[in-house]
Amino acid sequence: MKKHLLLAGLAVLLFSCSSTLDKKFNKDTAQEDLKSIKSELDSTYLNLLVSSIIRLKFQDKKLKEMTYAEILEDGKKWKAEQKVLTEKAAEPLFYYISFETIHE
Repeated sequence: MKKHLLLAGLAVLLFSCSSTLDKKFNKDTAQEDLKSIKSELDSTYLNLLVSSIIRLKFQDKKLKEMTYAEILEDGKKWKAEQKVLTEKAAEPLFYYISFETIHE
């Protein structure tokens, strides 16, 4: 009997602590899910999550196979990659021109 109560208590605890971020993306429930996630994330990460959903849809990624947390993580990686590309684009051109090229 004690084992059953312990298992039931553990199950309730696990389900009550689960985050909407751990839920798989579903276009039919996305609006409600994002409302729930809004209380879990700050506005920066919420905006990144929403923009990542849009970007991934344009890239024809299978969102239904991803959790909201995975989508957010993908967005963080993409944002970091974009930052590196932006910084590289801002570097002066002479970094890429060798000394020999100038004197030819």
